[in-house]
Parts: sequence; C-alpha cells; structure tokens
Amino acid sequence: MKTIDLYHAYKEKLPNCIVIIKEGIFYKTFEEDAKLLWYLFDYKYANGIISFGNLSYDKVIDKCIQSEIGILIASREKEEFSFVGDIEVYSSYCLLANKAFDKQERKKKTILLLEKILDKYPQYNEEIEKFLTDLVEEITEKSME
Repeated sequence: MKTIDLYHAYKEKLPNCIVIIKEGIFYKTFEEDAKLLWYLFDYKYANGIISFGNLSYDKVIDKCIQSEIGILIASREKEEFSFVGDIEVYSSYCLLANKAFDKQERKKKTILLLEKILDKYPQYNEEIEKFLTDLVEEITEKSME
C-alpha cells in the first residue's frame, strides 16, 4: 500500500483530524492536512505534500494539542500517537490555511506575470514601476479614508 493510500484510509476514519504517516525517520501528510501544517509551521508545501523529520515531531504534536487540533500519527504497522481535538477548531484552521494558501498562490501568479512582462518588454519597466507606485499610493489613500 502506498503512503497516500494509507493516509486516505486513516483520513476516511478521521476526517476532522490531521493524519500524518511515519516513514522511517520522516513524517508525511497530504492535501488539506499538508496545507494546515504549512500554515502552522511554514513547512515547504510541494505537490500537496508536507514532510518533516524526527526533530520536528514534538513541536508538531505540542502545537496541535495546544491548539486543540486532532492529530493521528501512524506507521504502516500501527497507530503511533493520537489526540482527539475539537472538530470546530480543525475546521477553522483548515479555512484559515486555505485562505492563506490561496492568497500566496495569487501573489506568486501575479509576480510571475509581472516578471514575464518586464522580461519581454524591458523598455516599459519605468512606466510599469510608476503605474504600480501610483496604484499603491491610491490604494493607501483610500484605505485611510
């Protein structure tokens, strides 16, 4: 059974809990739970996966317990650790994580588009910079009203 399949099997039983699968000295989680750990710890999120080592194990568990977020850590052989948290807290953190993740993705896309424009049309760099500066000033003024 692949790690992702094991994750899904546990997630089906515990949908309102962070499910983390132990693989040797590393721990992995996927999808929504990966975004949640990205949000809480700023771990690298790549292709829907978060992975961290033994040194972060206690930090992850402590934060989940303090925040009342349910967590299950399992290996292929057994459940290693579990904490039943508050379902509402898990859901709230998932919403916050998704909003923060979407915001970051929009920001990345905007930066990539701007880089493409600046690379392709360097003769307009000054005008684009002036436009953006004016836009920031206008937005700042409106927000102060």
